[in-house]
Amino acid sequence: MSRYTSRRENTRDNHDEFRHHYRRVLDDMQRLGVKDAKRAALRFTLWHVSPGYHVSYERAYTMVCRLLSGRHLPPREQRRLTVWHDIASHVSQVCADTGLSLARATELVLDHCRPRRFYMSADTARTHVITQHLCKERCYF
Repeated sequence: MSRYTSRRENTRDNHDEFRHHYRRVLDDMQRLGVKDAKRAALRFTLWHVSPGYHVSYERAYTMVCRLLSGRHLPPREQRRLTVWHDIASHVSQVCADTGLSLARATELVLDHCRPRRFYMSADTARTHVITQHLCKERCYF
């Protein structure tokens, strides 16, 4: 199982994965002659491509236990809360379907389930992911 240790690594992994998918989508959109392919590829990647969960097992297990026991999570950015609710929903379903413990179900979800989408704003994707990193090679956006 993948175990990420720091938030910086998690963010870097998520950005790397986003860039990889963005490049592939952009290439296809340009090949198909999509008007304003860069903007369309950005939106398509944000809303339709499924990334991996880049969270540590320990943190995910803690947050899933809090959510499923009815305790509230500390106030955070809405996108981060959505990630935890998404993971908890998968874990709850796996527990119900298989009878696994929360710990084993969390492990299974992190290894094999995919989020519905990238949990970042278009501004974050444009500013922090695409512009800063891709302009070093060849500006795609």
